[in-house]
Amino acid sequence: MKCRNLNKTILILLALFFMVGCASDTDNKEKFYSEGEKQFLAGEYKKAIIHLKNAVKLDPGFIKAHQLLAQAYEKNNDGPSAFNTFLTLETLDPDNLDTKLKLAAIYLSGKQYQDAQTRIEDILEADPQNIEALYLRAELLSLTSGQIENIRRLYTRILKIDPSQVSASHRLAKIYLAQKQPDKAEQVLKDALQKTPGSSEATKALFGLYLRQ
Repeated sequence: MKCRNLNKTILILLALFFMVGCASDTDNKEKFYSEGEKQFLAGEYKKAIIHLKNAVKLDPGFIKAHQLLAQAYEKNNDGPSAFNTFLTLETLDPDNLDTKLKLAAIYLSGKQYQDAQTRIEDILEADPQNIEALYLRAELLSLTSGQIENIRRLYTRILKIDPSQVSASHRLAKIYLAQKQPDKAEQVLKDALQKTPGSSEATKALFGLYLRQ
């Protein structure tokens, strides 16, 4: 009987020990995250990184800490660490489109076109009207195939979703100029100015067009 009671006591103490330990880790990771967020907002990115790394060390599945850590790495101009953190986030939260956008842009800039394309397609399958992904697809096509008509359609599609996208208007106008259709280029830029009065990009582009004529 004494042995049984002793065993029960040991089990209870062990259970309490692990419960206290788990609660302590949860409290600590939140403290590290809060301090990391505070330092991030203050522009102290190196300090933020230290606290956020401590948070994800206590809980490797702490998604919001990984997200802020990736941003802190970007602000601190540490591209490789940001990239690795985004890869971790993609594993932890594979349906997060913002993470896929980040990775697609990184892969595109690194000329890893297949990896970029995979993520762009995933995004557009989930959200066909994702403007950032449409821009990335247009850029990918311009770098890999030069399919000018498909690129033109993508910019036209962006403008149908959001007519105030001056960058899409500017790029579409450039395509029309390359196709020797200055009247269409002019109309696109005029429409852009009408939708976004005072836009310096549209104004400069239209002024440049007139200079060329």
